[in-house]
Amino acid sequence: MTTQDFSKIDQTVSDAKKITKQFDDSLATLKNGHDENLNQAIKQVEQKATGRVRNFIDQLFSNNN
Repeated sequence: MTTQDFSKIDQTVSDAKKITKQFDDSLATLKNGHDENLNQAIKQVEQKATGRVRNFIDQLFSNNN
Protein backbone atom coordinates (compact mmCIF):
# COMPACT_ATOMS: atom_id res chain seq x y z
CA MET A 1 0.00 0.00 0.00
CA THR A 2 1.13 3.51 -0.70
CA THR A 3 1.04 6.63 1.44
CA GLN A 4 -1.89 7.77 -0.68
CA ASP A 5 -3.81 4.59 0.22
CA PHE A 6 -3.22 5.21 3.91
CA SER A 7 -4.33 8.80 3.47
CA LYS A 8 -7.58 7.58 1.90
CA ILE A 9 -8.06 5.15 4.78
CA ASP A 10 -7.50 7.96 7.30
CA GLN A 11 -10.04 10.15 5.50
CA THR A 12 -12.58 7.31 5.40
CA VAL A 13 -12.14 6.70 9.13
CA SER A 14 -12.55 10.42 9.79
CA ASP A 15 -15.72 10.49 7.69
CA ALA A 16 -17.03 7.41 9.52
CA LYS A 17 -16.49 9.15 12.86
CA LYS A 18 -18.47 12.18 11.63
CA ILE A 19 -21.28 9.93 10.41
CA THR A 20 -21.28 8.08 13.75
CA LYS A 21 -21.64 11.39 15.58
CA GLN A 22 -24.58 12.30 13.34
CA PHE A 23 -26.12 8.94 14.15
CA ASP A 24 -25.57 9.44 17.89
CA ASP A 25 -27.20 12.86 17.63
CA SER A 26 -30.12 11.24 15.85
CA LEU A 27 -30.52 8.71 18.64
CA ALA A 28 -30.67 11.57 21.12
CA THR A 29 -33.45 13.03 18.97
CA LEU A 30 -35.36 9.75 19.25
CA LYS A 31 -35.18 9.94 23.02
CA ASN A 32 -36.89 13.31 22.73
CA GLY A 33 -39.75 11.71 20.80
CA HIS A 34 -39.03 12.80 17.23
CA ASP A 35 -39.32 9.44 15.49
CA GLU A 36 -39.70 10.74 11.94
CA ASN A 37 -36.56 12.85 12.16
CA LEU A 38 -34.65 9.82 13.40
CA ASN A 39 -35.89 7.61 10.55
CA GLN A 40 -34.77 10.20 8.01
CA ALA A 41 -31.40 10.58 9.71
CA ILE A 42 -30.84 6.81 9.80
CA LYS A 43 -31.57 6.57 6.08
CA GLN A 44 -29.13 9.40 5.35
CA VAL A 45 -26.41 7.82 7.49
CA GLU A 46 -26.90 4.43 5.83
CA GLN A 47 -26.74 5.97 2.35
CA LYS A 48 -23.63 8.01 3.12
CA ALA A 49 -21.82 5.14 4.81
CA THR A 50 -22.67 2.65 2.07
CA GLY A 51 -21.64 5.08 -0.66
CA ARG A 52 -18.34 5.96 0.99
CA VAL A 53 -17.41 2.33 1.60
CA ARG A 54 -18.26 1.38 -1.98
CA ASN A 55 -16.27 4.31 -3.36
CA PHE A 56 -13.29 3.48 -1.17
CA ILE A 57 -13.28 -0.18 -2.24
CA ASP A 58 -13.69 0.80 -5.89
CA GLN A 59 -10.73 3.19 -5.61
CA LEU A 60 -8.53 0.57 -3.99
CA PHE A 61 -9.25 -1.97 -6.71
CA SER A 62 -8.88 0.54 -9.52
CA ASN A 63 -5.48 1.63 -8.16
CA ASN A 64 -4.24 -1.97 -8.11
CA ASN A 65 -5.02 -2.64 -11.78
